[in-house]
Amino acid sequence: MSFDPQICRSCKSSLVPEIPFCTACGVLWSSDVSDIECENHGEVSAVGMCVVCGKPVCGDCAISLNGKLFCDHLEHQKIPSEWEVLCSTDFAFEADLIERNLQQAGFECKVFSLLDHVGTYWATKRRLTNVLVKKDRLSVALTLLKELRLLPNESRQ
Repeated sequence: MSFDPQICRSCKSSLVPEIPFCTACGVLWSSDVSDIECENHGEVSAVGMCVVCGKPVCGDCAISLNGKLFCDHLEHQKIPSEWEVLCSTDFAFEADLIERNLQQAGFECKVFSLLDHVGTYWATKRRLTNVLVKKDRLSVALTLLKELRLLPNESRQ
């Protein structure tokens, strides 16, 4: 059986080549990530990243729920049940612009960036930032971003 390098072995989602972990399940997939250390236990290698905030976690810190890895923040473990990634961008300015426009239109938003964590800051060639909205408002938010021409290239379309 052959392995497709663009598909996560753990959850079968598409991988982003420049990001060393699966953004869907949090498992590290790249062979050159041995230098990513757990943010809580500095000298222990990370096994994955929190799917919400990207925090590097070791086997002792990683919390696995429904096939996804989370960090120790209880709020992050609850986010997938109510929130959805609206879009992802490599630019903090773009995420801020999207967040401000959505908030002005009455949307509740959350923004998480890999820049918030030293381990992922140095390990990625891209600086992925996710903008999340409540699941029940996802389609309306997408429509708004399209109308405002603020939809990043790699967002949910």
